[in-house]
Amino acid sequence: MINPEGKGLFNIGVSYYIDGDYNRAIEYFNKDFILEIELGNIDDAVIDCIYLANTYSNLNSIPLMEKYYDKALKLSKNIDDNVKGNIYYNLGATYIKKDSRKSLKYLKMAEDIGYGIDCFYLYQKLVIVNLDLGNNEEAIKYLAKSKYAAHYEYLDNDTYIQHMIRMLEIICNDNNYLKNVEYGDVLSKLFYVKDGSMHYGFKLFFASYYVEWLKSNRKYKEALEVMEEIFSF
Repeated sequence: MINPEGKGLFNIGVSYYIDGDYNRAIEYFNKDFILEIELGNIDDAVIDCIYLANTYSNLNSIPLMEKYYDKALKLSKNIDDNVKGNIYYNLGATYIKKDSRKSLKYLKMAEDIGYGIDCFYLYQKLVIVNLDLGNNEEAIKYLAKSKYAAHYEYLDNDTYIQHMIRMLEIICNDNNYLKNVEYGDVLSKLFYVKDGSMHYGFKLFFASYYVEWLKSNRKYKEALEVMEEIFSF
């Protein structure tokens, strides 16, 4: 049974989510979740839970993120591997700057499933987290896999993806990358994107790396401007 009103609510939530208006996104995902449960549309309710979890992740509200991922897994006993892979990937991406070992665990779980995720973004995260843990050989292996995945998924001509790959190349090959001028330039391009041209979550993800580089190069004013832009949204 299709719920036209519910679908409208969900799509509005997605629009707010992409734009980074997370509080409004949560409002509409919650409304849609209630409707889908009332109509018995469990699969759609699961998707609402995943988006709610993703939204709370971007708000850095880890307990609520975990609550909704757990609810998504429990709502459908026969949840397919596509959904599981997506959940594990997002958990791994969330923990990447908070708990590297936990991040690696979830990213590897997503990789083992092999479904429901875009391999390029998974391998990108696996490069970063392995470097954070000092697993340089593993990082280089995943760098090669990320390049192959970008080509296989027809992403290698995307300028934004090219910048992401260049970031990975620099951190894999330059131990002093925080003083690397090109690294800062690449991060600037990854952070300063045209409104609506990329998911706002990308901006949030790269902001921390850009601020780290700016502070390492004593560009404190610029670092403050980046943080103010993120927190003022």
